[in-house]
Amino acid sequence: MSQYLDRLQLEDAPLTAREAVYLTGFALIFLAFFLKSTLILQWTPLVGWLIKWGRVAGLGIILISVLFTRRVSLPMLGIMVGAFYFAYVIRYFSSYNMFYFLALVLCAYGVRGRKIVGTALLETTILILITVIICAMGDISNLRYRRDGLIRQSLGFIYPTDFAAHLTFLSIIFGVYKNDHYRIRDAVLVIMLSVFAFIVCNARLDSIIIALSAILFLINGLTFNTAKLHKTISNFASVALGLGYPVLLLGTFYLSVSWQNGSQFADKVNHLLSSRISLVAEALTRYTVNWFGQYVSMTGYGGVSGKTMDRTIYGYFMIDSSMAQLVIMYGVVMAIMTSAIVYVMIFRTAKQHFLALQIGLGLVILHAFVAQFLFNPGYDCILFLAFANLDYGFDTVFTQRPEYDNLAQIQPNGILYAVA
Repeated sequence: MSQYLDRLQLEDAPLTAREAVYLTGFALIFLAFFLKSTLILQWTPLVGWLIKWGRVAGLGIILISVLFTRRVSLPMLGIMVGAFYFAYVIRYFSSYNMFYFLALVLCAYGVRGRKIVGTALLETTILILITVIICAMGDISNLRYRRDGLIRQSLGFIYPTDFAAHLTFLSIIFGVYKNDHYRIRDAVLVIMLSVFAFIVCNARLDSIIIALSAILFLINGLTFNTAKLHKTISNFASVALGLGYPVLLLGTFYLSVSWQNGSQFADKVNHLLSSRISLVAEALTRYTVNWFGQYVSMTGYGGVSGKTMDRTIYGYFMIDSSMAQLVIMYGVVMAIMTSAIVYVMIFRTAKQHFLALQIGLGLVILHAFVAQFLFNPGYDCILFLAFANLDYGFDTVFTQRPEYDNLAQIQPNGILYAVA
């Protein structure tokens, strides 16, 4: 009981200077990338300025946050320098997204993971509500698409699946944040969200994952105080994650090659996944796999321009799978680095039997097999917890020495106080 109360004290303790600076940068980057997935730019040109400069300012603040670390881990600093160098090189070939992604992952070491998830949860909820309300007011478009006789609505986002993806990650980070406090009422609420995503967006994958998250997080909540059972489920989850990630990563390309060779099984999977396997196969014929990635020209249905584009001229080509994007767009080096980040999370969550985060990671990986949002900082924050503080004991990454020795050393530091 005393350990549980100590954990609650550490969870609810005021932000440290380092956490305040990091979370400010994270919130700016998250906001900028989130707005890019909406049509709010129709409402005010100020959003375009915020998208461009908000993430740049956020990146600078994230990097500055490292200076507020009281006990610096030299191995971690070495990893950061190497990772940022490769991200800097890769930006010439593909995009800047990986630079933001790696900064948010690596600079989070020592920051309480619960604070990162809480910030993303609050920001996602507010921004979704704002976007939908502005759309309902008629100030931005509600793009509609027809599939299999059903109308798919975007409610102010650039495409229905983008809206559904935000709902998916909202349900995942909600479950991780609630952890052992996840109850039946929470599961019912999330299942209602799943039904909403299916009716409004006709997003089958997202609806399934949202509903699955309700079941799995409820199991975590109900078994949390049964130590032996909870530990057994966590051990099973760690094995499933360790084996499942490479199977999905390699399976993406195996299925694509099999589809090219006329496999009936691959063709059925392709039909089930709305031609995503065949699109990866097409990408492999257009582009080669190399060390540092490449720019991939894609044309989709998203946004007003995408909806009105003449398909007889531009056609349609998208790499929707994040697994395929990782290898084709960002290259082998970044695929290795990202895989290392995933396995750091698997190892750390297994060691601490953090089942809620194991569930969240598994759902994110499963979603990434089909959808393209894994490396977009405006959707998902789960991978940002790879080096974050997961046990609320203020440990650094490669040492057991705490950054703060006890609760009394944690002071309510605001941003202005931190800078001063």
